[in-house]
Amino acid sequence: MASSLQIANEALAECACGSIASFDENSLEANEATRFFDLVFAELLDWTEWSFARRYVVLAEVTNDRADEWNYCYALPTDCAAPLKIRSSMPDADELPSYGPMSYPWQDEAPVSFIVEGGKIYTNAETATLVYTTTNIQPSELSPLVRRAFSLELASRIAYPIKKDAKLKGELIQAAEVAKARAISDEENKNPRIAPRYVSDAEYARLGHI
Repeated sequence: MASSLQIANEALAECACGSIASFDENSLEANEATRFFDLVFAELLDWTEWSFARRYVVLAEVTNDRADEWNYCYALPTDCAAPLKIRSSMPDADELPSYGPMSYPWQDEAPVSFIVEGGKIYTNAETATLVYTTTNIQPSELSPLVRRAFSLELASRIAYPIKKDAKLKGELIQAAEVAKARAISDEENKNPRIAPRYVSDAEYARLGHI
């Protein structure tokens, strides 16, 4: 898999620049690659809900300073790029069907409300588990299409500071947008998001809940 230095050199090649031996070397190419590498990588992790970056963690409860609004308050994990879902604590299932009209996991049919503010998660779920994307990803973990999108996006940022060529920068921006769209489409085709099948008010009524 590609290292950070390899990806940086791929970006430099797109700018028609020479390669670098280290991010620490005393060259314009190394300085600009270093300046933008982490920034672009952080943006990449926020492009979509990458399956390789998804994590589950039981949250640590902290003092609830909004007890009149929410039952529980939890600390946001330090490696959280984007919070996706809250799971309530449930007993282990003794039997689950292999197929049927329900969503799986079935908790998706009753999404738990939550908000994230000030590094905290507020929700009404006790002993909550957070589903989130992590920032703790190494460039070597990227798939080929995501790696390509990353290197082109990086190239579009460093092209003008190094080459002072606005036309080259514009061409790289266009190429980066195409590569980004391809990578996101590939991710969503391989890991499609299935819309939950919500229970209607009429169904709840027939069950005696309304």
